[in-house]
Amino acid sequence: MDPELLLPPCAGLVVERVQLCDEIVHVTVRRPEAGAICPRCGTWSEAFHSSYERGLADLPIAGRQAVIDLRVRRFRCYQSDCPSKTFVEQAPVLAGRYAHRTHRLRSMLETIGFSLGGRPGSRHCMSWASMSLPFAAGNATGRFLWMPMLTRSWICWKIPQQTRWWAGSVNTQV
Repeated sequence: MDPELLLPPCAGLVVERVQLCDEIVHVTVRRPEAGAICPRCGTWSEAFHSSYERGLADLPIAGRQAVIDLRVRRFRCYQSDCPSKTFVEQAPVLAGRYAHRTHRLRSMLETIGFSLGGRPGSRHCMSWASMSLPFAAGNATGRFLWMPMLTRSWICWKIPQQTRWWAGSVNTQV
């Protein structure tokens, strides 16, 4: 089996290793390029500074919890007028900056939270916990409140430690 099939299509990543550790599948990936573009000034840089691994929770693989270990590198930007002295290469198809989950896992959590909401969503997530999904039951409900809305909409929720309901108009960006 081709290990590239474990990643989202067109991710532009190289699979270095697939390893099973204590019922968790670790997929180690990296960017193939020798350098990266500075997000502030747009200049290409190959001046390596350091590297580290980001652990990203992903959808299960064969009924086992999956973690994508993304090896990212930090580069130096030598442009004199650039405010960034160093920057980290990104993998935008896989996950956003500072994210701990892949886009496809985040999308699934948002779908569960949006369609079921509240306690039914939490119960559904608890039933999926047996399938080794890497999240707590409350995440599906919490993700609903933070997910971007396509249009202006009305959201009602119960304010914690109060008996009243609050309904308000929420303006969010896409």
